[in-house]
Order: sequence, then C-alpha cells, then structure tokens
Amino acid sequence: MIQDVASPWAIYLILTRELFITGLRVSAISEGVDISASILGKVKTVVQMVAIGFLLMRWSGGEDTLMDFSSSNSILRV
Repeated sequence: MIQDVASPWAIYLILTRELFITGLRVSAISEGVDISASILGKVKTVVQMVAIGFLLMRWSGGEDTLMDFSSSNSILRV
C-alpha cells in the first residue's frame, strides 16, 4: 500500500487543500467571478501529478541520496 511511502498527514493535507480550493472555485463561479488558473497553478498541478505517479509506481525520487551531517565535512552518497 502507498502508506509505506507517503505519510498519512501529507495525503490528508493535500486532499484537504484540494477540496477547499474546489469549494472556493464553486462559490466564486456561483457569484459570477472568474478565477481562471494561472500558468504557475498549472505547472504545480503537473509537478504534483508526476510526484504522485512516482509514489504509486515506487520509482526512485532521490530517497537513496543521503546527506551526512554528523561531521563537519558533509558527504553526499548516491
């Protein structure tokens, strides 16, 4: 299950935000206000979809990269 990879609080936070934004858009449309998505919003959506795809497929997204902060010389292991 995805729970091994994604934290439940992160999933809750993303879903809550999306439901809030959807409700806000529906409310604005009912009052005749146009709040079209900007290009940055569209880019954010694409990035989220790609990240979710990586989580679902369990593809490496950089979790094998560790930073060692225990010494004064940080070592980047790949």
